[in-house]
Amino acid sequence: MAAEKTDKGAETPPKSSKKPLILGIVGAVVVLQGVGFFLFFKSAGGATPATAEAASSGQGAAAAPAGPAEGPVPTLGDGPGRATAEIQLLKSFKVPNDKSGVLRIYDLDIVIRVPADRKDAVKAKTDEHAGELADTVVRIVRGASERMLREDDLRGLRSQLLEGLREVLGAETPIDRVLITRFVPIRAD
Repeated sequence: MAAEKTDKGAETPPKSSKKPLILGIVGAVVVLQGVGFFLFFKSAGGATPATAEAASSGQGAAAAPAGPAEGPVPTLGDGPGRATAEIQLLKSFKVPNDKSGVLRIYDLDIVIRVPADRKDAVKAKTDEHAGELADTVVRIVRGASERMLREDDLRGLRSQLLEGLREVLGAETPIDRVLITRFVPIRAD
C-alpha cells in the first residue's frame, strides 16, 4: 500500500500556480479598457471653448486664441477714448460676517466707475438711494462665503456688488465697474 501511494505521487506532476496567468490577463484587460476610454473621450470630447467660439462666429479654428484669456474682464468703460469718472459710494463702511465661524468685521471703501458724461445723474441717483445701497452692500457682504472674501482680486464680491447696485439703481444706470479701494478684515473676538 505504501508503494501505491508513492506511485500516485510520482505520476501526478506538481501543480503550477495559475495566479500569474490570471493577473496577466486582468492587467491586460485593464490596460485595454483604459486605452479604450481615453480614445473614446478624446474623440467624443468636442472642441475646446476657444475653438467652439471661433466656429460659432464664423472664423476658422486657426483664428482662435491658443490659451485662456488673461487679464481683467472687459467692461463698458474699457473702450478707447471713453472718459470715465469715479463716485465714492461708501467710505469706512464696516460690515460683520461670521460665515467662517469666526466673527470678522470688514472695513471697506466702495467706489463705482461710470461714464464721465453721466456722472452727475448717477451721483444724484446714488444720493437718493443711499440707505438702500448701504443695505444691499451689508446683505451681500454678510452673506458672502469665506472663500469669496479671501479671493485675491475679490472678483466674486465685485460681481455680486455690481448686480446688487444695478438692481437698486436700475439696469439703465451705466455702472462700468465696482472698485473696492479698501478691504480690511478685522477679527472681532
